[in-house]
Amino acid sequence: VIEDPEMHLDLRKNTSNPSVVRARIGNEESGKRVIVSLIFRNNPPGWEVLEMEVVPLAE
Repeated sequence: VIEDPEMHLDLRKNTSNPSVVRARIGNEESGKRVIVSLIFRNNPPGWEVLEMEVVPLAE
């Protein structure tokens, strides 16, 4: 069970600045914050993950 999910999206097809997806999953005690940096590639069209960070909310 995922408690209190929260997500923020900033997706852009601008190759000079990566897009960012931020998500908070769980509660304050055992939850995680996930941040994913993406960049849009034209050939073939699609999103490529540049970096992913998972951090406990307690930090």
